[in-house]
Amino acid sequence: MPAPAPILRILQRLGRTRAAAVASKRIVPTLDGWVGRATAGRWRPSDVLFPTLILEHVGRRSGRRFRTPLAYVRAPELRDAYVLAATNFGQAHHPAWSHNLKAATQAAVVIKGERVRLDVALASQEEKALVWPRLLEVWPGFADYGDRSGREIRVFLLRPVEGPAGAARAR
Repeated sequence: MPAPAPILRILQRLGRTRAAAVASKRIVPTLDGWVGRATAGRWRPSDVLFPTLILEHVGRRSGRRFRTPLAYVRAPELRDAYVLAATNFGQAHHPAWSHNLKAATQAAVVIKGERVRLDVALASQEEKALVWPRLLEVWPGFADYGDRSGREIRVFLLRPVEGPAGAARAR
């Protein structure tokens, strides 16, 4: 359930500031985790601002399993991909989850309590150019994060697993 338009615009404007980005990096994942667990993943506070999923990924060096709440958009024209932007709230370094995805071939996402296994790919420049405007529609602050970070923002495409199982739900 999105926030009413005037409130959403205010939150989007605040979200573009460096202070909000720093605070959000610490507060949002924790708050989303608490509320998400309490509602069995059916709702998270960030759902008020943009569509949110939980990315389940494995540490490329540690082998540990991680769950990271992230904004996403869908790209039906790119084999119905889930699109993730590795903005890291505008910090100079890439987020850890993006290093893990770069090293992976598959991951899973949880949306509204449903878990789906997906193939992972780093978007090409053409694919990124196609989906970037859609990412900015859901969170205009991504543009500021890219400018502030001084690095190329990675964009990932997570697509339904191909093969006999198709986009089978993984339990």
